[in-house]
Amino acid sequence: MQPLLFQLRQAYHSFSPGICWTKFARLTRALTNSRSVLQQLTPMNKAEVVHKHSRLAEVLQLGSDILPQYKQEAPKTPPHIILHYCAFKTTWDWVILILTFYTAIMVPYNVSFKTKQNNIAWLVLDSVVDVIFLVDIVLNFHTTFVGPGGEVISDPKLIRMNYLKTWFVIDLLSCLPYDIINAFENVDE
Repeated sequence: MQPLLFQLRQAYHSFSPGICWTKFARLTRALTNSRSVLQQLTPMNKAEVVHKHSRLAEVLQLGSDILPQYKQEAPKTPPHIILHYCAFKTTWDWVILILTFYTAIMVPYNVSFKTKQNNIAWLVLDSVVDVIFLVDIVLNFHTTFVGPGGEVISDPKLIRMNYLKTWFVIDLLSCLPYDIINAFENVDE
């Protein structure tokens, strides 16, 4: 390999810009057409290339060894139970996350500056957010979860018990209409 590359470099450097490039072109064409030279110039052999390509394809396709067991086969669930990894639930969780950020920013701001005392538009917007949080509670009572063994739990009674033990209290506190309660409160300043 080195003698061929050395000849190629030597031929390249021996030509001046005014001389015809046909000899150099013939040499490079002969080198690139030779199968053995191409194999010598490649950094890895074909088996390594195929293995890396197949591993990349496997990762991109999320084959059975990469996906969790519960996503490989759809579990049989009752009609009113939502799979926790379906597209609807993923979209819903993003909406809830955005509304949580809105609430985390706006509630302290409004408490600090008392900007919403008589503004009906803000009161309606916050009431809509509270209703969406309430709908989220209802949906969480009907959403599967992954059990300790990695299996999808779709039994409605187990789902309800798990949700009551974990996030229910926090979700309930987040959807209480504090703005409506404060709107009817007569506070003398």
